[in-house]
Amino acid sequence: DKGEADYFVRMNNTGGPVDVWAVAGYSEDELLDNGNGYYYLPAPVPVARLTLLRRDVFEPSRFR
Repeated sequence: DKGEADYFVRMNNTGGPVDVWAVAGYSEDELLDNGNGYYYLPAPVPVARLTLLRRDVFEPSRFR
């Protein structure tokens, strides 16, 4: 969702714009827990499973 995406844009942004992508074709049981409550896919994601959702996003304002 947008709130979760904004959180990760803020967390990972080094000052420039970033892109937000959706990954399709995987189930939640294929994800691994990194031990901090975040999940990841332990494999490269083929380009065909990616969809660009937002391009050139700057850090979302904390005051909106």
